Amino acid sequence: ADRSDALRTLLPDDVAGRLDVEAAAKRCDGFVVGDLCRVVRRALLQTTVRGDNVLTDEHLLAAVDASRPVGQRSVQRVDNGDAGRNWDEVGGMTEVRLVLTQVLLWPLQYPTLFSSCPIRVSRGVLLHGPSGCGKTLIAGVIAAQSKLNFIAVKGPELLSKYIGASEQSVRETFER
Repeated sequence: ADRSDALRTLLPDDVAGRLDVEAAAKRCDGFVVGDLCRVVRRALLQTTVRGDNVLTDEHLLAAVDASRPVGQRSVQRVDNGDAGRNWDEVGGMTEVRLVLTQVLLWPLQYPTLFSSCPIRVSRGVLLHGPSGCGKTLIAGVIAAQSKLNFIAVKGPELLSKYIGASEQSVRETFER
């Protein structure tokens, strides 16, 4: 609701009433007000560049999709909207599939059940293992199924020769 209110405020008055601002706001997960300002500017610019006289939902959604929140700009972007990804691509790993489904998908599918439970729901998953074992593939499949964001981080991105710098990199990654 806050992002949709911010978008309505940022959009010109004659436009905000006829656009599906709610749909655009749902795609703005992680965006702050400055990011939303850039989205509106980009949408208005696209309208002008295309020679259209009126800002449409298509312009606004395209601007949202082309934008990244400031907190994720230094992160490798992985497309979680790839509908073609499914568990058929992953051979074996039935136990991993079950655990990830229970930890990540069930709280999204059954929010009322999990809100009444006395346990805290997991906020993320850290996959680790040797290279080539399918960590990124599994994360891509679960992200595509759940529409969740995920951050793919490679080991060398976190390592540093300075004391405490590696730990700081891990902290910053999880803060995103």
